Amino acid sequence: MWVTTTVPQPNPRSDGDQLANIDEAVDEELDALLDAPFVVRWGLFDALLGFPAVIVGTLVVAVAWSFVASSSAVSFAGANAFTVITMQLMMASWAVWTTRRKGNGPVSDFGLTLHGLSDFISSVVLGFSLLMIGSVVAGLALWLLGVSPEEQTTNVGIVTQNSGTVWQWVMIGSVAIGAPIAEELFFRGLLLGALRRRFGSFVGVVGSALAFTSVHYVGGSLEQSIMLFSVVGAIGVVLGAYVVRTGRVLPTIIAHSVFNTLVVIANF
Repeated sequence: MWVTTTVPQPNPRSDGDQLANIDEAVDEELDALLDAPFVVRWGLFDALLGFPAVIVGTLVVAVAWSFVASSSAVSFAGANAFTVITMQLMMASWAVWTTRRKGNGPVSDFGLTLHGLSDFISSVVLGFSLLMIGSVVAGLALWLLGVSPEEQTTNVGIVTQNSGTVWQWVMIGSVAIGAPIAEELFFRGLLLGALRRRFGSFVGVVGSALAFTSVHYVGGSLEQSIMLFSVVGAIGVVLGAYVVRTGRVLPTIIAHSVFNTLVVIANF
């Protein structure tokens, strides 16, 4: 007598489906990990280290171009233009390099994005508003300090000098485009972000504005310097507050560029 026993066999198709589902789940997890932003590891030390790096690099270039200008056909105006552009490139490069090395890159960490045409228009309006704010602050400073409008000083001398030469146009491009990009990436992106994470938004805005103001010193009397610092400081605070509010630096780059362009036009 034969006894037949039926043993359940696994369904190959069922196992294949399970494996496929597992593989799909693993792929989704990997995609999620790859798409997730890295933890930002750059901080205040990286931002502060940028100051001596930019200063030393700029001084080296300035000395080198001074020797070149004194021994060749390159004018001192050209050497000055190359020095200013070098400083801007180093500021922007330091900020970008830091975010790439210890973060998610400048687009993500600094918010280099715009939300449509209306966002661009708002940035342009902010630039015009900065001119109005700067004019009001300058007027108040002149009145409080007892300085006549003729005695006030600006930092656009690098543009108005060497009139009619190619270097003047180079400096116009540097002021209208180079400076906004470099200064916003460095001060409103790197420094403000580092200060804000360490001490909060208020210290971040004020501290970055003070540092931003310090690089605009052009000499002159105490009254002239106070007036200039008041205007630049107020603009730095407004731009910093805008970055804190929106979480993005690109709008302030546009606004800064509009403001600088208007100031250059007003001084011609």
